[in-house]
Amino acid sequence: MRIKAAPVLDSEGHVTAAVTVSEEVTEVKQAELAQRLLAEAGATLAASLDYEKTLQDVAQLAVPGFADWCGVELVAPDGGLDQVALAHVDPDKLALGKRMRERYPPDLEAENGLGAVLGGETVLWPEIPDELLVDSAQSEEHLRIARTLQEGLLPPSLEAPPGWETAVLFRAAGSANEVGGDFYDIIQLGDSWLTFVGDVAGKGAHAAALTARARYTMISVAQLTGRADAAVDRVNDAFLDMDGSSLCTLAALRLFGAEPGGRVEVLSAGHPLPYLVTNDGGATPLGTTGPLLGFVRSPRWPHATAEVAPGEAVVLFSDGVLDTVSEDRRHFGEHRLVDLLRSAPVHSAAELVERLDRALLDFQGSEQRDDVAVLVLRRR
Repeated sequence: MRIKAAPVLDSEGHVTAAVTVSEEVTEVKQAELAQRLLAEAGATLAASLDYEKTLQDVAQLAVPGFADWCGVELVAPDGGLDQVALAHVDPDKLALGKRMRERYPPDLEAENGLGAVLGGETVLWPEIPDELLVDSAQSEEHLRIARTLQEGLLPPSLEAPPGWETAVLFRAAGSANEVGGDFYDIIQLGDSWLTFVGDVAGKGAHAAALTARARYTMISVAQLTGRADAAVDRVNDAFLDMDGSSLCTLAALRLFGAEPGGRVEVLSAGHPLPYLVTNDGGATPLGTTGPLLGFVRSPRWPHATAEVAPGEAVVLFSDGVLDTVSEDRRHFGEHRLVDLLRSAPVHSAAELVERLDRALLDFQGSEQRDDVAVLVLRRR
């Protein structure tokens, strides 16, 4: 959607109203992206006579603008398949994908796999449900590797900045889902540290793909530029360039210094504001919420700074915390969160996460409907 707005002024030049026009431009954007991809692919195909290098470059070209991963198979003289190219948005998953391909070659007799493609049929799976993974797996180990590739959206562990400690709570919505739309991370940016929590609209496989895009874009651009706002800008552009309506919220917290003290900078793009839990039993929101990601081109997100004293903690969380629903259809809400944060001294980040986890589980009436993510940073 392209959003245009103009003010309506009175005779003295004061704004009295605004006229806003929303223009649906999906076809135009799809055509732009398709032409750009074709042009880049054409240049890549003409750049070398080495077909394996060329196909690897083409596969890499598709990631991440077109897909999260891409593989190219060629028919071998004996009728089998040779994998000549593989690209993945996560370098760690690239080696795993190659090992999986070697240990579990494709079944060319399957009705809906590469065998069907070799017969001239195009096969499209809009989603990859758990049932398909189970049916396609050749063994329990094969299934576990497949799930590992599908689920590589969140960091296995978080490195706490020097002088700080951290703890995380994450649960995807629904007992059948092991991935969801929430994401988080902590990374070092030279002489500072950046932590963030985000939430992509949607659930299941589609949200998981967007989650990976948002997290890896945030990490790579922040490390390249050393700026949180530049990373948020790039995530916003990426969501605006996607087909359909893709939205995301994100709250980022920057700690200054390779061995950071207590000064922090907060940026929120449509996301619930982090809370500062103070030593005197207070719980105060930090910053001001700006526009969400994927809504408008080149917005401005307000920044705010605060001081965190030793023993105090900053709590970042997704809206799944506030939207947890009880049996009588009440929401956990911000007031219960604030009451919990003020209820007892914070002796460790892990203790605060456990306290919030118990409160949510006790309040929850049935299976949770939204992802829940909480990241706590406590200054030692």
